Amino acid sequence: MDIIVPDQSKKMPAPFKKKRKKVPILVGICSSQKYLEKRNAVRETWLTHPQEGIKCLFFLGGDVPEQELDDTIGLDVPDTYNALPAKVLAFFRYALKHYEFEWLFKCDEDTYLDLSRLPELADTRYGMIGDMTLVNRNFPSGGAGYMLSRRIVEKIAARQNIPSCGAEDVLLGGIALEEGAIPHATHRLFPSNTKYLSPENDMVSVHWCSPELMKMMEVFRHQKPDTIYRGQHDHWKDDLLFYKEGIFRRSSSSCYGWWSLSDDNMLTLRWKMWQEEYLMQNGKRFHTQTFELEKGDTLPSLQNLQQSKTKKR
Repeated sequence: MDIIVPDQSKKMPAPFKKKRKKVPILVGICSSQKYLEKRNAVRETWLTHPQEGIKCLFFLGGDVPEQELDDTIGLDVPDTYNALPAKVLAFFRYALKHYEFEWLFKCDEDTYLDLSRLPELADTRYGMIGDMTLVNRNFPSGGAGYMLSRRIVEKIAARQNIPSCGAEDVLLGGIALEEGAIPHATHRLFPSNTKYLSPENDMVSVHWCSPELMKMMEVFRHQKPDTIYRGQHDHWKDDLLFYKEGIFRRSSSSCYGWWSLSDDNMLTLRWKMWQEEYLMQNGKRFHTQTFELEKGDTLPSLQNLQQSKTKKR
């Protein structure tokens, strides 16, 4: 069975035709009616850093809540996961009708995206730019986000029928290749949340971000650490960067997590990808049998940060 997706790109009669808005990059953030909290997390984080030449819009199936009309497009398609290909295709047609863009970047409402770095991906040698899974699977991750040239979006939008169920990135990525898109895979788009964006790396997106993780990624990308401890582990040496928001990250790797300090100064490190660690305090140091942290002389202590956390509450 096929879904017939309304062709929203049909030309209006000349007297009523509206002029399309010019924008080099149009970002379409795929969402659904039930994910208002996730959309608000995006609005409170990476959308607070707008960039000239980039327009961002959420899109969902059905009517848009009145309070979201400024940045959300409602499409005449089912608002279900099974109908994702129809929803994305309908947005492509809407985008072509209303915007004169050069590139379209599609991502999800649980994607953290750095708009300042996004233009760096645009390369006219390619028609589709996606994450590294594009190399082996011949389609990009829709969550990490993928960029399509206008010519390829036009080719995809010309298709009238799509399967009633399936993965949008698989189906539309496949169509893009069939229509002649030259693909390019980059590590800067990442389909998971096991990495983060920071001033020291060149990541552009990460995926599977809950509202909590979305705010965490925002801190890592745009705030300076409040203190730094030198870490000596059995398997590595690295600085741990601590933030008063109760989160931390390693300086030279993608490892990160949450920290807390008990009344008796037991430090808990709740790693995102590792088991929790509990470190006892000894002067300026926290330690276990295999791991030691030492603060620099001029930096605030974790006790100072703990007090800041308590006052903030």
